[in-house]
Amino acid sequence: MSYAHTITIAGVLFAVLVLPLYAETETGSDSISLVTLTVTADSDDGSDYFLDANIALANQRRLILSVGQLYIKSSETNQQIEPYTVLVGLESEFDAKMPLGVELEYWDDQEHVNVKTLRGAVGYQFEKVNILIKPQIREFNFTTVRTTREYSSEGFTVNIGAEFLDNLYLYGEYGKHYYSSTLLNIAEFLLALDYVRLKLVNSVGFADDIYSLGGSLYLSWGSLSGYWLQSVSAIDQTNTYSYGGTVEVDLLQQLSLGLSLGTQSYERDDPEFVFGTLALSYYW
Repeated sequence: MSYAHTITIAGVLFAVLVLPLYAETETGSDSISLVTLTVTADSDDGSDYFLDANIALANQRRLILSVGQLYIKSSETNQQIEPYTVLVGLESEFDAKMPLGVELEYWDDQEHVNVKTLRGAVGYQFEKVNILIKPQIREFNFTTVRTTREYSSEGFTVNIGAEFLDNLYLYGEYGKHYYSSTLLNIAEFLLALDYVRLKLVNSVGFADDIYSLGGSLYLSWGSLSGYWLQSVSAIDQTNTYSYGGTVEVDLLQQLSLGLSLGTQSYERDDPEFVFGTLALSYYW
């Protein structure tokens, strides 16, 4: 049994058996459940469809579910791949100040590439500042007619956020990943499949370092938010830059609609593609 499989099994046992033991015995009155349907389209004729759920459970626990279907198109050859992704997670709290969580994610292009990810979370909530650390481990499998190659990575993300003026939230985030072997030969391997594209590399997650800044402004009718992200490729150390903004409007008491616009660029050149997202959320 590989190291990644061992950690995966341990993570499932931790989520199912350990987290409930430390949770509060009563469900908070302010617990809110949420289901979101998200549709994204980009200028490269690609599109994504996601259904996400964040469900409040008893004993201060939350169930996280996500199912997504992606359509990634190569503008150079008009080739299209149709990967899907599934995520299951569980979150809990010691005393409403120390969140804990674990989630399993599976990504598969239904032909050549699949990725398995185990991600944990531990944090602490101060009066106005919160800190969240997410360790993770991944297994990558690449398959062609002639060969199969396997890689793994370990990494972490640190997020520090702070509240200002009662309706402003700002955050900074840093992620780092360590790989089982050099990834320089992956570029040639994927090139034969015509998969070396900015969007696919970002989807699978071949990042070395990730830097991100963002924030949200909460208003009486909804919210405004934005982010900046820089990702350093673990394959060739090139940089990818992403920018985006979101307007979310409260339509009804339990319904909201969000509109997002953003771009991704390669080494500060003109945008590789522009994307837009519509998100419809239902609360209860």
